[in-house]
Order: sequence, then C-alpha cells, then structure tokens
Amino acid sequence: MQIYDLSIDEHRRETTVHGSFEFPVAVYENRISRNTLKLINWHWHEELQFCYVTRGKVLFFLNGRVCMVKKGEGIFINSEVIHMAKEGEQSEGTYICIDFHPRIISSFPGSIFDRKYMAPILKGGGMESLHIKGDALWEKNILERL
Repeated sequence: MQIYDLSIDEHRRETTVHGSFEFPVAVYENRISRNTLKLINWHWHEELQFCYVTRGKVLFFLNGRVCMVKKGEGIFINSEVIHMAKEGEQSEGTYICIDFHPRIISSFPGSIFDRKYMAPILKGGGMESLHIKGDALWEKNILERL
C-alpha cells in the first residue's frame, strides 16, 4: 500500500490534525518506503514529537543538521522545528511517531507549569531536537516507554 505525502500548507506547516482538541495526541507508524517520494518531506508543526526507530536506520534532517537514528534509538523534535526524514542507506526505515500538543502537558497558556517548564523548552530556542541513543539511564528509561 502506498501512502501519499503529508498534508502541508504553503509555509511547510503540516495541516494534519493530531488527535482531537480534547486529547491532542496521535501515534503513527511510518514506513518511509511507502511514501510516494520515499521520504517524509520538509514540514513543521506545533506538536512535540517523539520518534522511535523499529526497523533499519532513519536519517532525520533538522534545520541544516542530519541525525542518523538506528533501530532501538529515538529522537525528540521540538515544536515548530522544520524537519524531514528518509531511510538510511540499504535500510527499510520504519519508526513509531508520537505527536502531542504542548497543552497536554502545560494545561493552558500562562499556567505556572507552562511558564516555568514548557516555555523555556518551546520558546527558549535551546533545544531543537535530542537524539536518544540509550547510553545513559534516563535515555534507556525514555526508550523503554516509547
């Protein structure tokens, strides 16, 4: 079965609705080879994203940086970071993608949790992405839960 490319607007913003207003979370399996261009084209979205590679290798391109994520590893992609993905060489790249709107954590704009914890990550510009390899205990814990 072939999957068509993401729905994106003229600004490269993904227009897919992830979950619902009441529960803005969605989980997808992406088999890159099933996409018409054999890649997940350049796009961005408000949602935070965790990806966990279940097969092969996946190259994630993020604002001029390339990150090769292998089977058993993951990557966190921050809100509004432009990115794309394609298979690693000779690899059937497949990954699970968890997209969730920041309000699922922060509750509402201006809340103490939003100001103290979410805003520095979302608007601070300090962390566009994080390759989670499983080297440290906290990384292993995240990968086990993905």
